[in-house]
Amino acid sequence: MELPEWHGPTDDAELDAIERKAFADSAALQLHLSNKSRIHDGVILEQEATEGAKSNQNHIALKDNGCGEFHRLRTRRLPDWSLLKRSCNEHRTKVKYPAIKFGGQIVYSRTALEAEKATNELLRLIKSNTHAHSGNEPFPMGLDIEWKPTFRRGERPRKAAVIQICVSRSHCFVMHIIHSGIPPLLRSLLEDNSFVKVGVGITNDATKMFKDHNINIGALEELSSLANLKLGGTAINWGLGSLTESLTSMELEKPYKIRCGNWEVNVLSKEQLLYAATDAYVSWYLHQILKRIPENSCGDEKPNQANAIA
Repeated sequence: MELPEWHGPTDDAELDAIERKAFADSAALQLHLSNKSRIHDGVILEQEATEGAKSNQNHIALKDNGCGEFHRLRTRRLPDWSLLKRSCNEHRTKVKYPAIKFGGQIVYSRTALEAEKATNELLRLIKSNTHAHSGNEPFPMGLDIEWKPTFRRGERPRKAAVIQICVSRSHCFVMHIIHSGIPPLLRSLLEDNSFVKVGVGITNDATKMFKDHNINIGALEELSSLANLKLGGTAINWGLGSLTESLTSMELEKPYKIRCGNWEVNVLSKEQLLYAATDAYVSWYLHQILKRIPENSCGDEKPNQANAIA
């Protein structure tokens, strides 16, 4: 089942501009930013200008994970290359970014036959995009899963209900596997090491898929680790939302009613489909950005300014 384009998509021109802006900011900030800055949940914390301020301490806070559970986190240093220019008298600024949404075609399947057909279409799309993939590295696939949360203590976690895959800006595949199961062709694709599955927390997703559906997803790349390798500085336990903001200056929306909703429903709503597709798309897209960034780009080596525009 195919869905039409969504209202307000992020088009190619906007996304290309984001990439160019990232490199432009990186080059400019190497010259203009000498003080250290940190960011916590979208709030930029600058060093105290007064002498003797203990600005290099970690600040600890509690953060809701989106489904009513809290965990401790520390403020982290935002890589210099991705910081926005700010006036020197700013101390604490809350930035509201525009939302990033998948603007291509969503292919939804909920039966075994539909899932098999969708996998064939996905493989054709991969083949048509292989020429644009450079080098001998595995072909990247943005991947994420969804499941119905549990709210009672002691209740067993529900099985993974949805798996979403994105390999381009044009198509995203949302497969309702709680109903369709894992057809042989889809299983073969997921276990194939020639396709690298990218995402934040991708190892946890793969582990859950093995426990729930006895499928061994091969070739994984964790975006949080890749970001730390490319951006340098203090290692950060990135979330998909925080990494999206840092790399694109756009917000990955996570509405509670959708994120913690019923992913085992008979037919997914348009809102659920867009949410799922956007997560997989953003995983794929951030991987594309990170692969183009030189390693440790916030160090002495400056990004390639030939790709930057003022």
